[in-house]
Amino acid sequence: MVADPGEGGVAAEREEGAIARFETRKTQKMEAISCGSDKSKKGSFDAPIEDMLDHLNLHGEYVSTSSCSGRVAIFWENTATDTGVWTPANAAVAPGEAAPEGDTRRNKKGGLGGQWLLCRHGAVTAEDVLDALARAPKSPGIATFKHEPFILHVECRSLDAATRLMEVARNGGFRESGISIGKKHVMVGVRTSALKMEAPVLEDGQLLVDADYIKVLVRLANEKFVKNQERTDKLYALLRRALLANIPLPLDAPENGVPVPHFSATSNGHASGLEQTDATAARAVDAENMAVLCCTSECEQVRSMLVKADMLNKNFRNSKQADGRIAIPVTSQAASVLKAASTGIVDATSAHDGLLDNMRRGIVTVEKVENMQAAGKVGGKMSPYQRLVGALVLLLENVGGGGTRDAHNLKHAVENEGAVPHKWEEYTDMIVLPEGALRSQTWDTISRDKLWMTVAQSLGVTRVAVKGEIDTGRMRQSHVEIMHPSGADGWVKVAQNGLTYTFDVTKGTSLCCVLLFVQSARMLTC
Repeated sequence: MVADPGEGGVAAEREEGAIARFETRKTQKMEAISCGSDKSKKGSFDAPIEDMLDHLNLHGEYVSTSSCSGRVAIFWENTATDTGVWTPANAAVAPGEAAPEGDTRRNKKGGLGGQWLLCRHGAVTAEDVLDALARAPKSPGIATFKHEPFILHVECRSLDAATRLMEVARNGGFRESGISIGKKHVMVGVRTSALKMEAPVLEDGQLLVDADYIKVLVRLANEKFVKNQERTDKLYALLRRALLANIPLPLDAPENGVPVPHFSATSNGHASGLEQTDATAARAVDAENMAVLCCTSECEQVRSMLVKADMLNKNFRNSKQADGRIAIPVTSQAASVLKAASTGIVDATSAHDGLLDNMRRGIVTVEKVENMQAAGKVGGKMSPYQRLVGALVLLLENVGGGGTRDAHNLKHAVENEGAVPHKWEEYTDMIVLPEGALRSQTWDTISRDKLWMTVAQSLGVTRVAVKGEIDTGRMRQSHVEIMHPSGADGWVKVAQNGLTYTFDVTKGTSLCCVLLFVQSARMLTC
């Protein structure tokens, strides 16, 4: 074992810190996504790419931050002479709102502002375009007809993960894709300019082209939109083969064929800060599947209030309803308290005035929601063990090793007969499984290379090792065998206290030994 002080140790410690920060940010972003929100202008996934993004976010090394499936749009840009400086009280109009005639105020970024006259994630007609242009402000400005292709931004766990994603994107036809490396994160932008189209069609309230030219633009844009969808579908197919082959589909995706488990909610918390309701008030609320429903824009704020009040039912996750609202699961006791407090049966403290005020105004409601989805089944909420089991079930399905058993029985077989471990040692790019891991007749029909590659991909590492039997001699020497990839070495690094400890796991050194060595070194330097 070698202690490598100085810059190398600091660099390794920074790398581990960056990975930890990525995991934290991914958890936060997946919470936002569960509220139907991302950082794109729309604030949520577009329907044509929702399945792809849900699937990609199941991968431990990636999380999407913003996206657009592609759109046909008309944007009106203010070109009037600037007459002022932006202030909160003098803000430019928000996109989608009519701008007052002669408005020359700058927006927050220093531009003169503008608005979307049309934005469609699908085909348009010439009538749609003409109707949108008719709504353009009469003040100085230019309206541009656009087709904007698919774009996606993904934060990656490491530069290596970003490189793999960028290669897939470029092979899928998104040639302008690239990697951005910042102080805190590594981002991949998936994009192409090949299908982009822009043409000015209106200036200062006057059409620059006739109706026939508008029809030509519409035809070209619709053709490009179809090609854009084909290219996006190709990208998803490549992702599934190259990066997601062993990552199970989201359990609520129709392609998976496995229904999402549904459970009855149980009261696992209390509503702090509110008086308990009496038995009559509690009986007024159904005890199962209760949720607070609100619009997407209010979801994160409402959920934050519920977290502070200890009202969340953690057995379930947020779900989007047919009317577009987000259902945030709460305990039956919390639902009783909220309903009673909103109608004046009991008094509420000032800490919950905002939530209750929204209920009284109808912005937030408490309702029973059918088919609530169990927590921990999508995105960053899946545990490493769940990801591993899901990938192994998918592997059995794909190679036919599961015989005639359905997905539910396959999962039962993997968990109970497949010798799948619940715990293992984890290093930066390697996991070391305990003795006997995956040594079962369940895997007799699967090639060992395919099996171990599946394990590596599902857990987001490049090397997999398994511990062997411990010698019975006086030294009690342990043994570790590298299972994937073939011929890989066993050298790993552990950073502690500004030092990098490098050792070979195949030589009988374990993480526990390293930690004992670190503790001894710390005592010697005191």
